[in-house]
Amino acid sequence: MIFKMASCGGCRTCEIACSFKHTGEFKPTVSSIKILDKEDGLGFRVCLIESSIEKSNACDGCVNLDEPMCLQYCEKREDLEKILQDFLKSPNQK
Repeated sequence: MIFKMASCGGCRTCEIACSFKHTGEFKPTVSSIKILDKEDGLGFRVCLIESSIEKSNACDGCVNLDEPMCLQYCEKREDLEKILQDFLKSPNQK
């Protein structure tokens, strides 16, 4: 699922944190969150992986943690938190 996030600066720290949660390594290719270049305007697009594909793991909202890893390190955590909540509420995630 892809979400627009105008406040995202594209640092990709969330990708690195997520990959560390899944593998214990800083390897963004296995991350459940992908930051995509903007199509137009400000910010970037946030892609949350719905099901495990190739090397990427499906996003589960870090159910085993008090706070998702991506949120712990995002400078725009309020915006990312809303996106994550919307993603986890989607019918495909139930």
